[in-house]
Amino acid sequence: MSRRALAIALLVLAVIAGVGLRAAATAPKESFTHDEAISYIAATCHQGEYQEITFAGRGPYGRWVPAYEWQRLLQPEDRGCLGRIAADLARYDIHPPLYFWLLHGWALLFGVGVWTGTSLNIALAALGTLALFGLARRVLDDEVRAAAVAFVWAVSPAVVQVFAEARQYELLGLLTTLVTWQALRFAGPEGGRRRDVALLAVATAAGLLTHYHFAIVLVGVAGLLVVRLGRTARPRLLAGLGAMAAGCAAFGLLHPGFWMAFASQRRQAGGFVAEQFPGRLDQVAETLSAFLLPPGAATTALRWPVAALVVATAVWLGITVGRAALRREPAVGAPALLMLAWTGGVTVGLYLLFVSHGLAMTPKYLAAAWPFLAFVPVLAAARLPARARLPVGAAGCVLLAAVGALAAARINTEGEPPAPGAMVTGADSVVVDNVARGIFPRVVWELRPNARVFAAEQRRLLADPGRWNGPLRGRTILVTDLPVSDARYGNSPERGAQLLAEARRGHAVVSAGDGGVRGLGRVYTVR
Repeated sequence: MSRRALAIALLVLAVIAGVGLRAAATAPKESFTHDEAISYIAATCHQGEYQEITFAGRGPYGRWVPAYEWQRLLQPEDRGCLGRIAADLARYDIHPPLYFWLLHGWALLFGVGVWTGTSLNIALAALGTLALFGLARRVLDDEVRAAAVAFVWAVSPAVVQVFAEARQYELLGLLTTLVTWQALRFAGPEGGRRRDVALLAVATAAGLLTHYHFAIVLVGVAGLLVVRLGRTARPRLLAGLGAMAAGCAAFGLLHPGFWMAFASQRRQAGGFVAEQFPGRLDQVAETLSAFLLPPGAATTALRWPVAALVVATAVWLGITVGRAALRREPAVGAPALLMLAWTGGVTVGLYLLFVSHGLAMTPKYLAAAWPFLAFVPVLAAARLPARARLPVGAAGCVLLAAVGALAAARINTEGEPPAPGAMVTGADSVVVDNVARGIFPRVVWELRPNARVFAAEQRRLLADPGRWNGPLRGRTILVTDLPVSDARYGNSPERGAQLLAEARRGHAVVSAGDGGVRGLGRVYTVR
């Protein structure tokens, strides 16, 4: 088999394996996550409306209404309301709108269900595999090794986990790959044409419209352009930097309210807490080790030596490539290693410095670094004796694919809460004491559309119990003790206890078990 045929076969295998692992992981999915509920509210153009309903007490809030009056907030009712999506995200969220625009279109095509976002992400992952092959071929000048890089990325346990929520991180990884690839094309012998300038500007704008941390990627890309063109082609360098500046300007025009998100981000991050630093360092080790370790192993003592091995190998390769560059020898892989050091280093640094919030170090938050880390095992294998490269590389790919399969198998099965029983799905009347956007939509999604629902935060329920605690209609349940994901609503365990005491005035209130609604809160029957 020729090297070209081998490269094509390996690339096809990478796409099939990547898509297959993600599709298999999606199959058992039966419910939304906290962040997915927020994504669907935003993508269906209802984020602003949801805020007005729950904070201003409008519409279905605080009164008995059919469940479908709440459920409609998870369904697209207007087509092409992209401006509203962007404006609501700027006002009430911390993310730019491109992914939610795509999710809006996807929902119009296929409807909203538990697989909507993950199916979009699977398509993005397939494109990411192909794009990474293109980037790696440009960086390595070897199609077989480029296909190996794409395969490593497609099946890595950490990367497989990125797709699992309807969030923007799969798109972030794709656009990081595309903008780096386009920058290297622009800096190459055939680059500098108007089309290349336009594509670099478009990739820049698209990345910023996906995640604000894309600015980190752009600084690294600008550095690559300076290294490649600074001494020999300054006019082209200025054109490239100008294209990126134009992309930034386009981002500002398309999302003019972006600056409002930064204040929300600062509130989420909090400040430096010395006692939490060891825990954050431990979380970094766990996330880095997840690139290679099977599920569960990244939370054991193995995380530290494996994370150290990943970092040490990358540093060793960087030193080796740097020495080659100083000797005017081919520095194979240098752009990928530079981007890995920059994107990974800055993202981890922001987390350790408490600029990022406390949950911002799981595999999805390193989505912009994983494409470059995928070069590391391939570059390391290339340093082996010629006779050992093929068997070691093949064995490594098989082993990593097996580990990736284990990770995929556990994504929607490990710790998955039980499906709600007939007590919930067959209820005629439901009282819910939490309307936070990441919590309540997941509860109301499980109800019959015609079930009567009274939803408000605990303060409102306690202030006017007569509106919800009167004569019963049919099978009635109370859903309480839900996670306090948004402190602005004022829920607390103490108020929850008061609410139960209020419900027991005139009614028999009995716990229906510990399962809650998909593991959320506790359910009580009210008779």
